Amino acid sequence: KKLADKLNISDDSFNNSSWIGESLFIIVRDNGKEIEFLETWGKVSRYAELKGMHAGEGSLMGLAAAKVGWVINSEAWEKLTGITQHWDASRSKPKATSWDNLQKRMGYHYRLNKTRIMALRDFEFYYR
Repeated sequence: KKLADKLNISDDSFNNSSWIGESLFIIVRDNGKEIEFLETWGKVSRYAELKGMHAGEGSLMGLAAAKVGWVINSEAWEKLTGITQHWDASRSKPKATSWDNLQKRMGYHYRLNKTRIMALRDFEFYYR
């Protein structure tokens, strides 16, 4: 709710916002709303990461969609959900080596600190 308030999303739009399946979604041109959606999604994703939230991307996408006034059509998603499980690469990963783990940790902290620095450009949104 705090994030919705920061984005100036009305209570009605917030209450009617939908979760979006982030593993399979389609964005179509809509008079520039698609650009605003992607920018808002990026902004709320950075906000969530800076607050220690590393899951739930579908909810953040739903907030971004609510911000631009989109209504999510999830009927087709329900039909495809069984198929998408076969596409999910996270279900069958090879075992990581110690070097892979170190690279992953170093990369994560590099990206997180870079994001923290970039967020200073919009201090009011990210840190207040």
